[in-house]
Amino acid sequence: MKKSFIMTISLVSVLAICMAVFAACGKKHNFSKTYTYDNEYHWHACTDKDCKEVKDKAKHTYGKWEVTKKPTATENGARTRYCTVCKKKHTEEIAALQANPVTLKEGVMLDKKYDGKAVTFTKEQFNFKGNGAVTFMYKAGESEWTAEAPMAVGTYKVKVMVAETEMYQAGVAEFDFEIKKGDNMITLKDGAMLGKAYDGTAVEITKEKFNVMGTGEVTFMFQKDGESEWTADAPMAVGMYKVKVMVAECMNYNAGEATFDFEIKKADNTITLKEGEMLGKTYDGTAVVIAKEQFNIMGTGEVTFMFQKDGEETWSADAPMAAGMYKVKVMVAETEMYQAGEAMFDFEIKKADNTITLKDGAMLGKTYDGTAVEITKEKFNIMGTGEVTFMFQKNGEETWTADAPMAAGMYKVKVMVAECMNYNAGEATFDFEIKKADNTITLKEGEMLGKTYDGTAVVIAKEQFNIMGTGEVTFMFQKDGEETWSADAPMAVGMYKVKVMVAECMNYNAGEATFDFEIKKADNTITLKEGEMLGKTFDGKAVEITKEKFNIMGTGDVTFMFQKDGESEWTADAPSEVGKYKVKVMVAECMNYNAGEATFDFEITAAAEGGETK
Repeated sequence: MKKSFIMTISLVSVLAICMAVFAACGKKHNFSKTYTYDNEYHWHACTDKDCKEVKDKAKHTYGKWEVTKKPTATENGARTRYCTVCKKKHTEEIAALQANPVTLKEGVMLDKKYDGKAVTFTKEQFNFKGNGAVTFMYKAGESEWTAEAPMAVGTYKVKVMVAETEMYQAGVAEFDFEIKKGDNMITLKDGAMLGKAYDGTAVEITKEKFNVMGTGEVTFMFQKDGESEWTADAPMAVGMYKVKVMVAECMNYNAGEATFDFEIKKADNTITLKEGEMLGKTYDGTAVVIAKEQFNIMGTGEVTFMFQKDGEETWSADAPMAAGMYKVKVMVAETEMYQAGEAMFDFEIKKADNTITLKDGAMLGKTYDGTAVEITKEKFNIMGTGEVTFMFQKNGEETWTADAPMAAGMYKVKVMVAECMNYNAGEATFDFEIKKADNTITLKEGEMLGKTYDGTAVVIAKEQFNIMGTGEVTFMFQKDGEETWSADAPMAVGMYKVKVMVAECMNYNAGEATFDFEIKKADNTITLKEGEMLGKTFDGKAVEITKEKFNIMGTGDVTFMFQKDGESEWTADAPSEVGKYKVKVMVAECMNYNAGEATFDFEITAAAEGGETK
């Protein structure tokens, strides 16, 4: 920097002088193209006669030294350099080379402990002259020298060689050193863990978890905190422990040992549901049963359960039984080897399907009685409290109706149960029959089938009977003692049977019933025919009274008895004497009439004298 500054000042001065001269002489200079120089400067001189002007004057700028004669330990040498501008040569003498003894610096130790790496020596460990390159050669015992640095345990020599420089001779020296067996520093590897959570197996501690030097055999001894004995058996129970790691001596390392603390912690009690286990169920009217055997649980701690219904805040120890979504909290107490644990699981008590069945002994159908069939929920086994409704369908028809049928026929009833808290809606269809009723035929109260003979056929009509339904009613008649039946109603006196037959109709079976009746013999009411006279005027002959004079029923034999007024006796002889009389007309019983009698008064009046009645 200083040199550049000086050159700049010089050039400015030269230029100023030149400008002054030029101004004075008032002409242009012709400068030489080659440099003129002395030991310090070089410049371009003016070639004009008697002109002393110069330009570009500057100090020499030298390049690198070039040794033209190497010095030796006994002779000086020489070196040359040239100005890079004007090429001026500058030569100087090089002093003879000085001796270069090599020594170990104070406090420097070449020995080391084996570390698995080759020994490393540097020139900074030694005293020597100059900056000659330093190289090292090694040998063990009587072996050959080698440039390869040793790393194995042993005693060695190192030859330190310093190359010759411009001022110093080459230097060489040998030094003894030893690679000692390394101390076996045992440390735990980064990230390695000795302890663990209890899992029922012994802790696994291997040499791979440690930074161990060499190839010596590694063994372990274990001690539980608070105990004095050591054992080779690795512990598995929960607790605080020490492990003593012991490494045997090997080629490059001394034996070593180190003690490390570790802990086998109580394991977290991870509670899971066993494969294939189901917590929920379908509602069956009993509480859900959840047992510890359904879970994978660590240890022997007491297991308890708490239950919560979804949407509610409270927990209860009572297991639910109603349908719904629930949570169960499984809680396991702490044991020697395991922490207390808990886990929650969702489960569902599903609404049960509403299986509808007919109760034992319950009958849906009936015999037609003119009223609608009565089907109630009490006849069925129905789950839950859902509303029960019924729909009815007659076989062969498509429509369903809520109106219970009453007519005879085959039907279906659809029993529908609404969804409730614990049961799904359900339905079931049942067949039933309203059977045609038996047609029980009875005689209406107060009705009489028989009659007293009146010469006409007995009249028997359906209105006289209690008859079910609308079936046609027909009658057949049989006289007692005979076998044949006839549709002709009898009119003669006798004992008879009437068979009342009712044809099948929509709601009633055909029916029949037999009733006894009687056409009784008529009382024989005897009356005097209109216009007939019983008495007469005495004519000396017996009165003539015949059945033709009377209205007499039937064909019974007619006889007469006579009694004179005032007398008690009756006689079959008709009177002829004047007097007042009674005649008893007696008709014998016949097929259709009872015997009958009637008494009539008559008189035989005296004849008048001369043929006139008196």
